[in-house]
Amino acid sequence: MIAACLLILCNSFNMQAQQTDNQLRVSYSTTKDTTITNSHHEPKSVLHREQVSHHLKDDRNKYLNQKAENKKDSNIIIDNTGVNNKRFEGSLYSEVNYGRHGDLDSPDLLDLPHFIINGHLHLGKGWTVVAELEYEQFYENKQWEYKFDGNFTSNKLYIAKDFSKAFSAKAGIIEVPVGIVNAGGPALTIYDPESESNIIPMSWHEGGASIYGSLGKWDYQIGGYIYTSLPLKNSQMLGGATRLNYYPINGLRMGVSSYWGTPCKSQYHRQDLNFLGTDGLWYGTFDFDYQENGWIIDGSAIYCTDQSAKSAGIEIGYDFFETTEKTDKMELIPFMRYDGLFHLGELNFNKYTVGINFSPLKNLVVKGEYAIRHHQGGFEEGEKATWHSFDIGVSYTWEF
Repeated sequence: MIAACLLILCNSFNMQAQQTDNQLRVSYSTTKDTTITNSHHEPKSVLHREQVSHHLKDDRNKYLNQKAENKKDSNIIIDNTGVNNKRFEGSLYSEVNYGRHGDLDSPDLLDLPHFIINGHLHLGKGWTVVAELEYEQFYENKQWEYKFDGNFTSNKLYIAKDFSKAFSAKAGIIEVPVGIVNAGGPALTIYDPESESNIIPMSWHEGGASIYGSLGKWDYQIGGYIYTSLPLKNSQMLGGATRLNYYPINGLRMGVSSYWGTPCKSQYHRQDLNFLGTDGLWYGTFDFDYQENGWIIDGSAIYCTDQSAKSAGIEIGYDFFETTEKTDKMELIPFMRYDGLFHLGELNFNKYTVGINFSPLKNLVVKGEYAIRHHQGGFEEGEKATWHSFDIGVSYTWEF
């Protein structure tokens, strides 16, 4: 009964949280379009998206702490914390980002304010309630975006029960763990990696239920997702997702994930994307990450049946303070990244990014990066373009 009530509540939240994730409309942008649109469309807003990789910088710290104990990184662990026996724990993440993107008529971009608040309420006997809410506002095209239902989203709102290490369950607004970012993996760039954000909804979440657990060097997650409505006869099954991770050695995770379902009424649909009229949608992904001895190396490859979109991305960074006595307080991580999108010969691109993440104090991070994007198929068929961008950001996480 609790799960059913949560699912109905989830739908009302999600209907308000209409993600406007449109990353590849024609112009270079850091938005997140989960399907590539026609190259003759007018450029859309640059930063309309539901942000994940920002607060995953905080999640990455949790990830590293968990890895030290478990050598694993999954939402299974993140979603079911409580090792400190606190009744309630949470965090408030805030950040400010500024960028200049040379391909735009108005290149100045400001991401302010951006808040993410999340909490875990431990009810005892393995029961946990998890919530995560996000608000983000942008200055672009020489104006502020004030539309609340486009800036606010409920990323998570569910109840979970741990039966054992091998089996747990949750129901409500839950994540769709497809791709490395949605599964809680590392992401060193300021904004979500384009090789994922152009194909998959970022912070992908739907109303539904899932089971998950760990077995030796393996962990798994299987979820089913439903669009709930009143009257209940208008509810609709959206699809299902699976994830399987394997940890062969310390610090290394390799995973596969997939999603099959309908785009109708899902987060995929709410982003006002263009479809080819397909009844079903399928994703298949492979991703990995290695985090050991200061090295952070990760990558992913994705295939989507919608327009046969394909992408690949890989990044490598090194924390120079990892082996020093200041490692618990400071981080200095220069990195390089490659993102590629391969789509019907019109919107192919190769993007190269160099950047640095510096954390002088715990929970305080200063970020900067420069990127070059070589684009095939711009405003007119066959057009080639090279676009440049520069972004800086400051973030802080308050834990309570």
